[in-house]
Amino acid sequence: MHTDAGTTARALAAIDRARAALNAPGLHPTLSWFDYYDSTRLDGFAGYVELHAQRFDMSRATLTNALDRLPHQAVKQRAVFLCDLATVQLHDGEVDEACRVAVQAAGHLHRAGYATASGRLREFRAALQPWAASRAVRTLDDQLAALA
Repeated sequence: MHTDAGTTARALAAIDRARAALNAPGLHPTLSWFDYYDSTRLDGFAGYVELHAQRFDMSRATLTNALDRLPHQAVKQRAVFLCDLATVQLHDGEVDEACRVAVQAAGHLHRAGYATASGRLREFRAALQPWAASRAVRTLDDQLAALA
C-alpha cells in the first residue's frame, strides 16, 4: 500500500519488518490454510517495492529469485512477478527481453485471470508506446488481444 501511495521508504521499511517477523522463532503457523504468505511471496512484494524505489538491479535479483522459488501452480502470482520483471527490464532499456517476459505473463493470465497482473500488464504496455512499431511489441499486442 505504501508503494502504491508513493511512499517507497515506508514500503521498504515495511518489507524489512515483514522479513524480520517471518524469520522470528515460533512464527510458523499450524493452520493449514495459512500457506500464502511465505518468503517467496514476500520477495515478490519486495521486488515490486524495489522497482518503484528505482533499485532496478535489486528488483531484478529479488524477482528472479522469487520466480525461481514460486510453486508452479501459483499461476496468478507468477503473472504478477513476470509483469514486474518486464518493467525492470524496460527500465534497463531491454525492450525485446521485457516484451518476451510480458508475453509469458500474458500466457499465465490466459490460464488464470487476475486483476492485479492485468493492471500491471496494461501499465507495462502503456510504457512501451515509444516502441509500438517494434516486432517485440507487436507480438505482445497479439497476446494481449487474445486476452480480451
